[in-house]
Amino acid sequence: MGYSGKAIKGIGWAGVLQVALKGTSLIKFIIIAKFLSPAEFGLFGIALLTIGFFQAMTETGISAYLVQTQETEEDFVSSAWIVSIIRGFLLFVLTILVAYPVSVFFNSKASFAVILAAGLVPLISGLENPSVAKFQRYLDFHKEFFFRSLISVFDLLFSATLIIIYKSSLALVVALIFSTLFETFLSFMFIKPRPKLIYEIEKIRKLFHFGKWLTLISGMNYFVEQMDSIVVGKILGVESLGIYEMAQKFSSQIMSDAGGVFSKVTFPLFSRIKTDNDRTKRALYRILLLVSLIFGFMTIILFVFSKEILLMFAGTKWLSANIPLKIFSLTGLITAFMAIITSLFLAHARQDITAKILMGRLLILAVLIIPASMHFGIIGTSSASFLSYLLVLPIAVWGLKQVFKSR
Repeated sequence: MGYSGKAIKGIGWAGVLQVALKGTSLIKFIIIAKFLSPAEFGLFGIALLTIGFFQAMTETGISAYLVQTQETEEDFVSSAWIVSIIRGFLLFVLTILVAYPVSVFFNSKASFAVILAAGLVPLISGLENPSVAKFQRYLDFHKEFFFRSLISVFDLLFSATLIIIYKSSLALVVALIFSTLFETFLSFMFIKPRPKLIYEIEKIRKLFHFGKWLTLISGMNYFVEQMDSIVVGKILGVESLGIYEMAQKFSSQIMSDAGGVFSKVTFPLFSRIKTDNDRTKRALYRILLLVSLIFGFMTIILFVFSKEILLMFAGTKWLSANIPLKIFSLTGLITAFMAIITSLFLAHARQDITAKILMGRLLILAVLIIPASMHFGIIGTSSASFLSYLLVLPIAVWGLKQVFKSR
């Protein structure tokens, strides 16, 4: 089967996987909306912001390297595992150290315990078998479907039970910890090769050399993706953060994250055909056309029926998320395009272009987000976020020209 055939088959399986994952996530999300208050959801958001910061600042790019390298995963899996374990322990320690200062920053004593518990998540995920990257490398999305589905069902059952019983943000964090444990267990039970405690300095150097741009990109991406939530939590309070996160994540559950389905398939596809400009252009055009049709329809549904969707799945206490949800539906359409384009940049080892895009977004947000939030609340925040995506599209177009010109 040719690469195009594999890509189509991969998108099919990835699509089925995404529907399954989003189905279970939507059920979990509805349960969260029904049983948690906006303030409790805001506390969970603060915990995720904290561990997400350190994860972004220490991104190694291990999975991306194992996908695009011409060497076998057996050559690097043990070294990758050592790096992952050290990183996980470092993140755990850093999270514990900053838990109190972060709770002070957000003026939320209740967030302290939630952040402490969340520190276990990166510690456990650092133990996961790096060979999970082979699903993407070999376009084995049918295998990934069963792997991720098991984890998703476990997470739904466990988290739903805890949320219904305890109705607290801490229940969400505990569920996340056990889901991460389950995923790590499955990665060793069903995926080979399994890593060993072998330290090979030269291979670790290669991993860090490849990941240096990804670390910078990940760090900038954290700030451009999370600056809005940080500003809302600091200026408007924990309850407003909960409302804002609800609008943002509701959009993600229905649409935005679906862009990851395509980028997950297109990255290895573009990696395989990157030496053929004409083939790459045709593949990019067809995928962007498909994304336009699918995401365009979803954007219209979300934008027009945002209030009805919130009332049906979340309830009246979340209705102030209505306008932000409309705005995030438009943002989701742009992020879907960006996901495809940046996967092409990564396949061509042009992470520097992605870094320029993120830098542009960061500068736009730095100028707009605080005054927009102070004057217009979460509507202003979500609008600033949308504009930061819209205004960097010319950089993405320029980047594509640079990639094709160099071939």
